Amino acid sequence: MNKFYPLVILSVLSLGFGSCKKDSGSTNPNNFSTAIVGSWKPVSLGEQDFEGGTLTTAQTNTSFDALDFVRFNADNSGVFSESAGTGLPATSKNFNYLITGSTISMSNESIFTAMGDSKITTLTATTLVIHYEHSETTDGVTYKIIEDTTFKK
Repeated sequence: MNKFYPLVILSVLSLGFGSCKKDSGSTNPNNFSTAIVGSWKPVSLGEQDFEGGTLTTAQTNTSFDALDFVRFNADNSGVFSESAGTGLPATSKNFNYLITGSTISMSNESIFTAMGDSKITTLTATTLVIHYEHSETTDGVTYKIIEDTTFKK
């Protein structure tokens, strides 16, 4: 569970590049601020890591606990909860968010490990997908991470 929240928060907070996927139940991006309100349980976290353009890691996590969730409130505040393990209390963190089009920005940098914005690529009555991409170059080598986190209401 401890790997869940840093990755989800990366998804929620980091630079996102992507476009909205359309499906028959997709919400118009102009209505994302209202449609996102509620509690969302993670069901899948896919991650790809690249070094110098070469894929180095590809993994998907689908192991989540009943105490793992993200809740978006109508007043642009929210809370995420992470299970500490069977029989242990969950850890929760409060945050504020802003949605502009399909971009979601979080305001409580002290809680999270990443910076920037993410993209909402799918938002229906029951499914939320947040896409995150970030790259940086160190010593001439470009490192890139791509994550897609799927939540169910």
